[in-house]
Amino acid sequence: MAETSVIEKKVRAVFGAYRTNDADAFLALVHRDFRFTSPYDDAIDRDSFMERCWPGTRAITKGEVLHIATSKRSWRRWRRALSCSMLSSH
Repeated sequence: MAETSVIEKKVRAVFGAYRTNDADAFLALVHRDFRFTSPYDDAIDRDSFMERCWPGTRAITKGEVLHIATSKRSWRRWRRALSCSMLSSH
């Protein structure tokens, strides 16, 4: 098994803090210049994220990280695998 990269460990820690509603851990992990984009938010800053999105963490009951792409190559490989699995499940 390959060693988990520093990036992957940090992403998992950030997601874990979000999932467990640990705002202090989340803020310690994300950079001051953090930006968040979703269908409802366009590159909002860290303070706006904490105000608008963070309260929703209480509603999360389950979540998991499926894949962390740490390079363009790993992203392409994962996207291709996901596309194939989505096509075969219908």
